[in-house]
Amino acid sequence: MSDNALPIDLDKPLYSSRLIDTYVKYIKVHLSHVDINTFLRSANMEPCEVADENHWFSQRQVNTFHERLRSITGNQDIARQVGRFAASPGVLGQIRLYTIGLIGPAKAYEMIGKYAMNLTRSSRHNARKISRNKVEISVIQNPGVKEMPFQCENRMGYFEAIATVFNHTLPSIEHKECVFKGGQRCVY
Repeated sequence: MSDNALPIDLDKPLYSSRLIDTYVKYIKVHLSHVDINTFLRSANMEPCEVADENHWFSQRQVNTFHERLRSITGNQDIARQVGRFAASPGVLGQIRLYTIGLIGPAKAYEMIGKYAMNLTRSSRHNARKISRNKVEISVIQNPGVKEMPFQCENRMGYFEAIATVFNHTLPSIEHKECVFKGGQRCVY
């Protein structure tokens, strides 16, 4: 930790319940044998908190939730799959409507920084168009936050989901810089 860095607070509310709600919807569709209420409580989450769009979860809660889900499924790519699932009908309807209302996929990607603030307080997202069909998105963790690699994977899944909202195939995502591989930020 540098002199200017804040201490890591794993209990600070950082993640909108809407992110966890996407996971819950994924579980209901793909893992119907899982008791959602028991599963949520094992991560110190309550179903009513997930249903409350104004509720925020901590890094510790999200970490526990993800670790349990990966353990139950044995799927190392579950975070990215859940991100992709966000384009499914009935999942994060607000994002889908917001995205569809824009001019097209490139503009939707450019707007990601503005919308991400409604979903996470852990990082800042900046996007810029670099060619007709290419956008660069950089994500910088906020001081005092320690995201985990699965969150990087989940973001890529969400980025892929945006293209599918417009009936495009999954985009090719280059992950040029990653905080989990020694980078100062994540660049997609």
